[in-house]
Formats: sequence, structure tokens, C-alpha cells
Amino acid sequence: MRCYDRAADVLANARASGDLMVLDRKTVVARKQQRFGLTTPTGEMFGGGASDDATAVRQLDSKIVAIAPAKAYGRFDIQLANGSVWQTLEVLSFPPKPGTGVTVKEAAMGGYRLSIAGERSVLTKRIR
Repeated sequence: MRCYDRAADVLANARASGDLMVLDRKTVVARKQQRFGLTTPTGEMFGGGASDDATAVRQLDSKIVAIAPAKAYGRFDIQLANGSVWQTLEVLSFPPKPGTGVTVKEAAMGGYRLSIAGERSVLTKRIR
């Protein structure tokens, strides 16, 4: 029993000093959604392993809040409701309108595809 008490004290002291931080699943998923599409692998931030895989974010559903032409013809910078900005890598005939729903999914070889209102998806990259 002393062994358990000692371990519990070490854990409590580490948490009180800030050496150990605990996040609940909901917070971890929210942070992963916020980082979705950025080049920093979240596995390094959240320790990897089975628990990290269980909270993996492979898709982001949001709405467009702002859109601007990108430097390349027919491409657009699209700001989503969560604050992230994505640039289309394929030409769009018409710019989507703010308020339109979008889905961003992981694609093959580390890329991302953006589907606007359930239409055809286009390659995209996160720029902010």
C-alpha cells in the first residue's frame, strides 16, 4: 500500500507543479481539429500510440466565412469558420459563396481534398 501511496503522491506533485498535464478526449480532438492540415504531425504533440490513433481527425466539416482569389488563375484562398485558410490547387470555374458548407478530407500521399457543398472535390492545401 505504501508503494501506491508514494506513486500517487509523485503523480499529484507532478500535476500540481505543471510537469504533468492531462487533457480529456474532447479537448484533444478539438486541438487536433484546429491543427488539421498543418505540417506539424499531431502524434508528436499527443504522444502517439493507440490512444492517439483513437482520437485521430481525418476530416473537417465547416462553412466558408471568406474567400479571396489566390495568385494563380482560377484558384482561391478559402477561410473556414474555425479560422483555418485553405488554398485550392485546382482551378474552380466559379468561387464558392460564404456560408457554403465544406468538407476537407485526407487524400492519398499526405494531401487533402476539399468538397464544397457535396460537389466534386478538389485538391487543396492549408496555408494558415
